[in-house]
Amino acid sequence: MARELLDNSIGQKDLEEHIAGSDDFLFEMEVLKSLHTNFGFGQPLIEHGGTYTDPATRKPRQFDLRLTAFAGQGLRLAFAIECKNVRSNFPLLVYEVLRGVSESTCTVIVRDTRLAKSYPLSIATYRKSPWVGRNCVQVGRAKKDGRVCASQDGVYDKWAQAISSSYGMMEWSARKLRADEEFVRHTIVFPVVVIPSQMLWAQRFASDGRPQGQPKPSNYVDYFVGREFTLNEQSIRATVSHLRICPIDHMDEAIQGLMDDACWAVNSASGSLPRLGAALSGIEL
Repeated sequence: MARELLDNSIGQKDLEEHIAGSDDFLFEMEVLKSLHTNFGFGQPLIEHGGTYTDPATRKPRQFDLRLTAFAGQGLRLAFAIECKNVRSNFPLLVYEVLRGVSESTCTVIVRDTRLAKSYPLSIATYRKSPWVGRNCVQVGRAKKDGRVCASQDGVYDKWAQAISSSYGMMEWSARKLRADEEFVRHTIVFPVVVIPSQMLWAQRFASDGRPQGQPKPSNYVDYFVGREFTLNEQSIRATVSHLRICPIDHMDEAIQGLMDDACWAVNSASGSLPRLGAALSGIEL
């Protein structure tokens, strides 16, 4: 353990003091409540605090939240959501540049009932903004001398967890699509990190590295990660191209925007996405 402990026994008052200061978990509960308020209708599945297998260590790991919704036309949308309680003295700043066309993609897990297998297919999405995050830091002032300082550590842990949780949802989706869900043909998984209101800022940069304007508050940003996984269930490749970061007061807008983009992308690529029982021999995997 990093800090040395007193020999004193811990009792009820000590535990109550800890609970009163546990605002990280309270924020997670606030996000859960917002999910139920904004998406708890129809047939969505909201999960809180389950486990998945980490793709790097192959050990069980706990996720914060997951949202699964059905968008019609055989499309299932899944969101791996992690919560980061960013404080007002250490807000998050994302550096944005223009996104390349080839980077505006996501992986669709496609069902082929003829072969009882699932396949990944890359389609274009993330259509609403050409800007994408390339770096992010939390910015504050050092207590010792008052100088501005920055760190990537805290938020990196959370977005790494969201991406790893996405991998778990992709593996689960491949198994479910193959096994018993006749009415689902396609699944798309999105990682999301939610932070407190007014804690997200963005600074845009030109291609030559010059800042464009000043840092501004942001409703949400898409952060490029380009993470490729091999799904062990069937040894198929799948990619998480972006992570969406949003404040809790714009979470419904951020998630609904991903839903809209996914539906648009699937409809636009409907000629390439195989229907139930269709052959996949012409698709490059």
